[in-house]
Amino acid sequence: MIETNELLESIDNAVNVITSRRNNFEGDFADLSEIDTDYLCYEFLKAMPSWWDDVLPASIMGPEDFLHELYAEDLPPDSIGQGLRREICRYLGPTLDELVLNSYGRVMNIPPEEPQGWRAGQ
Repeated sequence: MIETNELLESIDNAVNVITSRRNNFEGDFADLSEIDTDYLCYEFLKAMPSWWDDVLPASIMGPEDFLHELYAEDLPPDSIGQGLRREICRYLGPTLDELVLNSYGRVMNIPPEEPQGWRAGQ
């Protein structure tokens, strides 16, 4: 996956919002609430339209408007829309897990760790 500046900025902004609301957040996507995971999925999809064909039903006309409607409302737990949001989250989870962890490091100014064997002679 190519990480664009727009994507990184969007995820960084979302992680910044989440860390300001949750003092105990340490960058693990799996620890987030459904509200926060939906927020991150929506931000990811807004920044990465190339993924729309992967996650949206083929019959959708106007995918940008559809995404806005899908994520703009509080949906009943048993609704088709809520089910679709859960499936999108499952699909994007592995990608967002890495993006969110890296973003957390940038937002919290945590220096990246050097890979083992990075220096000569290790």
